[in-house]
Amino acid sequence: KGVPMLERTPQAEIRWPERLFVVGTDTGVGKTVVSACLAVGLDARYWKPVQTGSRDGTDSDFLARFIGRARVEPEAYLFEPPVSPHLAAACAGVRIEEARLSALARELRGRIVIEGAGGVLTPLSPTRLYGDALPGFEAHVVVVGRTSLGAINQMLLTLEALRARGTEPFGVVLVGDEDEPVRDAIAGHGGVEVLGRLPVCENFTDGWFRERFRSLRPPLPATILEALTHDA
Repeated sequence: KGVPMLERTPQAEIRWPERLFVVGTDTGVGKTVVSACLAVGLDARYWKPVQTGSRDGTDSDFLARFIGRARVEPEAYLFEPPVSPHLAAACAGVRIEEARLSALARELRGRIVIEGAGGVLTPLSPTRLYGDALPGFEAHVVVVGRTSLGAINQMLLTLEALRARGTEPFGVVLVGDEDEPVRDAIAGHGGVEVLGRLPVCENFTDGWFRERFRSLRPPLPATILEALTHDA
């Protein structure tokens, strides 16, 4: 008693799922940085199924700098304009097909980090949103959000949107300055695990990602939580 819960838990029993899907509360919130942190820390592969704005470089290019091109899966849909996926697809004269995304996801083996585009309510087509497609990826969803003003509302709206579509979030990663009241409000009102926080960074290295990954913690299995609660 008196020993922090995680320190009393065998590290081997604190496991990350083999397949993670990273979504964000907004565009530019830090999904790619969190995806890189998870891919580097877990020695996982990376896949960005739908990429827009490729004329300015791709998220796959960024990940390849740290995990190697061989561990980066090719995009299913790659568009040049920096606009919403449904608009980019319309400009290219194609339609983003959920069935194709699901089929490609089923072919993936081993540890992989999948990154979405935009937010949960970002349109993939005139009738479907990214959140509608999430079940087809069969992955545990990690939500990335800021710690700055407005972060609580954005995160709670995102969590509601996920649950309304039958997806229970695996956990949340915050990006920005430490803000305990924001973290506690998200955990309490959102009923979700805050897996950790990444600070804002401009000079990324493999070592930085590995160090920050060690600060993240997946939720404890229910059996361990019950044992620790009983032991308290």
